[in-house]
Amino acid sequence: MGFLRNLNHRIHENWLLASALMISGVIAARMLTQKKHESTPALALATALGLKPAFAKRLAELAAFKDRLGHVDVPLGSATGSKLVPNGLGRWVYTQRKRKIDGKMQAAEEAALTALGFRWKLDPEELDFEEMVERLVAYRQKHGDTLVPKKCEADPLLGAWVAAMRRKADPLLNGGETALDAGQRERLETVGFSWEPARRCGSNFMTGFRAWADAKQAGMPVPDEAWCELQREARRQGKLSEQRIAYLDKFEFEWKSGEHV
Repeated sequence: MGFLRNLNHRIHENWLLASALMISGVIAARMLTQKKHESTPALALATALGLKPAFAKRLAELAAFKDRLGHVDVPLGSATGSKLVPNGLGRWVYTQRKRKIDGKMQAAEEAALTALGFRWKLDPEELDFEEMVERLVAYRQKHGDTLVPKKCEADPLLGAWVAAMRRKADPLLNGGETALDAGQRERLETVGFSWEPARRCGSNFMTGFRAWADAKQAGMPVPDEAWCELQREARRQGKLSEQRIAYLDKFEFEWKSGEHV
């Protein structure tokens, strides 16, 4: 009997949740059309559902973003005044993911975002390969190439995925051997994948890393010991990213003179 009561409770809870999601869509639509001087029935409805006005307002912006672009993968670093992304929406989306991780998100808030197709994780490695290839093909049909910028406002997830595929394919970033599956590489070749970005990263780290890795592979002396010491110091201070540490580790970088750690 206890099991049946729990099951009935869950069914009832899910029904209420489904109702809340439909009403959330109404909130978003009303808030986008109402004027500042008008009464705010949408805000009252949001309050009744447990959604704060500020959250409901951003939810409406996110719904409008999806109507325009077909997804809710809002880029974090969009320029102020972007025609595609309302100012601050990308940062707000980032904050919602962090709130969920920290256990600070209300059930109604999570449900409303999930109903819009919100992705709680944006790890390019966890994306469906064929789905992303299809998005790349759509990009090529619209733009005439596959030079998707890393911070692509229209499809930031595609930009991140393309950058991840380039990193996996580049032997320089993987200890001298490509990490991209041969079948995936062949599939990408068939759709005209651009293995080099329109602009190559020219950061001090990458410029020094390329010179250091090329010398390492050729069995030549380290071309810039000062650059190497900068990386050691950056790691000691916790300022060197895990990704950059991994790049160096794949070539057995000496974190201490004459020894490996």
